[in-house]
Amino acid sequence: MTNIYFPDEEVTVNDLYFVCYMVERIARQLKQPNKYVVNTLGKQALREKLSLANVLHCDNPDAVAYDWIEAYGLQPGEYDVSKVNPIGRVSLTEIVHAIILISLLLG
Repeated sequence: MTNIYFPDEEVTVNDLYFVCYMVERIARQLKQPNKYVVNTLGKQALREKLSLANVLHCDNPDAVAYDWIEAYGLQPGEYDVSKVNPIGRVSLTEIVHAIILISLLLG
């Protein structure tokens, strides 16, 4: 997938891993399922976050999470996060499959 802000650059596996990590971090913080965060952000915002991931990963993750929560009006829920796998337990294969899926969905 091509970076939307820098057309000569490609979105990398590390960029996707960062966005997946932030989605999971925010979902846990708000006690919401990951799909709530993904669906609320929407395709365009996810594409933007993937394109900016190489810069955003340098920021404090708490600040990035706060910014995303505020910008997209994400609300706390009652989802039981105690039964979710620990953060980072996503295999590289699943991440690569997600890149392929996102590329197909976003064009």
